[in-house]
Amino acid sequence: SEAAQTLHDSLVIGDWHADPLLWSRDLTERGTRGQVDIPRLLEGNVAVQVFTAVTKSPAGQNYDHNETDARDNITLLAVGQRWPIRTWGSLVERALYQSEKLHDFEARSDGRMRIITSRTDLEQLLSDRERGMDVVGGILGIEGGHPLEGDMANLDRLEAAGYRLVGLQHFFDNELGGSL
Repeated sequence: SEAAQTLHDSLVIGDWHADPLLWSRDLTERGTRGQVDIPRLLEGNVAVQVFTAVTKSPAGQNYDHNETDARDNITLLAVGQRWPIRTWGSLVERALYQSEKLHDFEARSDGRMRIITSRTDLEQLLSDRERGMDVVGGILGIEGGHPLEGDMANLDRLEAAGYRLVGLQHFFDNELGGSL
């Protein structure tokens, strides 16, 4: 309805989880499948989208229990989609690669998408949107601390790559604790 559209247009909308960086898709182009892309985020009035990096996902995934040494589906995905060889055996490299992909989309978005890494970035984005700019903010997040690979120095690498959100666990136990 017109009233619903007016309400929707007045909201500041944030979506805190989407995994499109896993797939071989151009997020600068409007898609007909998949989770999100920049044109559809703008059409949906989304102000901020968290782009989560998945670096490890168990074969036979379930919510009750996942074996730490279960075959990893993301390895197969990385090989099958021809991700750089450095990502095939390294969870931190998988996260860094997904960050590189989002930075590339930002660079090719004609200013329609900005990666948010600070409060100042967020405030500027919201101010620009209030003034009518057609722009969406992207925040990089990680599903599980697995890309730390047990080395807290990797946190600095991930932060430098633009990551600002880290879920401690995701489907597998890691050095930070037990998963769901």
